[in-house]
Amino acid sequence: MTFCTGEVELSFGNTEAEHRIYWKGTANERQPQLLFGLLFEDLLDQVQKPIVLDLCGLRHISSFTVVVFMRFLRDARARGLDIDVVYDVSSSWQCMTFEPLRQLSSGPVEVIDGTSAVPASAVACA
Repeated sequence: MTFCTGEVELSFGNTEAEHRIYWKGTANERQPQLLFGLLFEDLLDQVQKPIVLDLCGLRHISSFTVVVFMRFLRDARARGLDIDVVYDVSSSWQCMTFEPLRQLSSGPVEVIDGTSAVPASAVACA
C-alpha cells in the first residue's frame, strides 16, 4: 500500500517479522497531524508486530512532522509495540534530526551508512 500527499510518499511493507513504513520525498506539511495522525492511529490499532520507520528516503522534514513522529513513537511504546527508526548516517541533517528519536525507540535505532545496515552503537553521527 502507498500513501501520497504533496511531496511525500509513504509505502508500507508487511512481512512476517515486521511492518515497515518507507518515507520518501519532502515532508513539509504544516499540519501533518491532519494528514498522518489518523493513518498512524489506524496502523497502531491493526499491527501486532514490530514497526520500523525507514526514513532514509526523506530529503527534508519539517519540525511539525518530527512532532508527529515523536507522538507515533510514544503511542506505539504505550501500546507495547516494538518500534525502530532507520535513517541515513551519511546525511548530516538526518543525524541531527533523527538521533534524538533514539530515546523514544523501543530498541536500537538501526543506522544506514549508505551501503549496509549496522547497529547504531557502531556508528557515531557526524
